[in-house]
Amino acid sequence: MSDMGIIAVILTGFALAEGLFFIYVIRIMNSSKRSREEEFAIIDRERQALLELQKTLMTEAQAAKTAAKDGVSRLQQIGLQTHAEWTDMTSRFDEVVSEIEVRSQALVDDVFQALNRKSLECRKIIDQAEASQAQLADAIGAASKVSRFFDSQVKIEDLMRELQQDKYQEARRLLALGSDAQFIAKKLGISVSEVSLVSHTMTA
Repeated sequence: MSDMGIIAVILTGFALAEGLFFIYVIRIMNSSKRSREEEFAIIDRERQALLELQKTLMTEAQAAKTAAKDGVSRLQQIGLQTHAEWTDMTSRFDEVVSEIEVRSQALVDDVFQALNRKSLECRKIIDQAEASQAQLADAIGAASKVSRFFDSQVKIEDLMRELQQDKYQEARRLLALGSDAQFIAKKLGISVSEVSLVSHTMTA
């Protein structure tokens, strides 16, 4: 074989090798392109999934925001109603307490008035009883003195002197109480001058 034939064979082999290389490179490039496309497709699917998730989260967040706003509004309404009910209840309670105080004061006043009336009645009865007791004591004393008139051992002069002394003693008591001289003279059956004399002996 001549040199030209060898060269031709070499060139042909080189061209064939170069063609095979180009085919291999093209295949690699196609394979790489498909791989990139698949990766891009995966990325697109993931991005779409993320967008869907973001949309869902935004929807849920909006719903939660709306629910929270409604809840706050309901709480405000409940708070206003509770405050109004509390104010009304407090007002009614104050009215009831005020009415109880008025009725209690009226009841206490009635009780005190009744007690005062009873006290005055009791004082009057006691005064009447003391006056009756004093009259009874005077009557007993007078009866005792009268009975001595029938005692033959007692002299009339002594008895009259004792009676006179008793009248003067009673006049002193009445004068000490502030009674009028004429009233004492009339009550005891003695003269006004005698009452004046008794009064003089008391201040001497």
